[in-house]
Amino acid sequence: MKKYAKWIGGGMGWVLGGPIGALLGFAIGSMIDTSSAVNPYTGGAQGRRTTTNDFVISMLVLSAAVMKADGTVKKSELDYVKAFFARQFGARKAQEQMLVLRELLKQPFDLVSVCNQIRDNMPHPMRLQMMHYLLGIAAADGSIAAVPKCRRPMRSLKNEGG
Repeated sequence: MKKYAKWIGGGMGWVLGGPIGALLGFAIGSMIDTSSAVNPYTGGAQGRRTTTNDFVISMLVLSAAVMKADGTVKKSELDYVKAFFARQFGARKAQEQMLVLRELLKQPFDLVSVCNQIRDNMPHPMRLQMMHYLLGIAAADGSIAAVPKCRRPMRSLKNEGG
């Protein structure tokens, strides 16, 4: 069963949390496949209320997208993300999240679906905080370049009504 944990996790994640849940489930399943111990991680809440875990996972998914947007993941970007998580959540939690980020960086995902799910389930102020954080990642390597494939998904985070 160990070889199928990532697929089971991805399927369960999709059912419980849509595209973001699938990515998280796949990432956690991959970690279970490659480790001998079971990861007791529990994901975010179901429904329309955004929890801290939902916000963190959304940040990790979009962090991976911004880091991969220019074709290379730079150490300065990784350092920025790690420092941010250490300041916000503590060193231990930051280390756990870096393992999830590492798995997310290895796999492709549908960024438009992820952004649509964030827009539909996350309040506007939280999305604004996330955009500031993502701009920090983009600037971590010393320059912000326009990457055409990121324009449409990032626009989908915008709230049409406010």
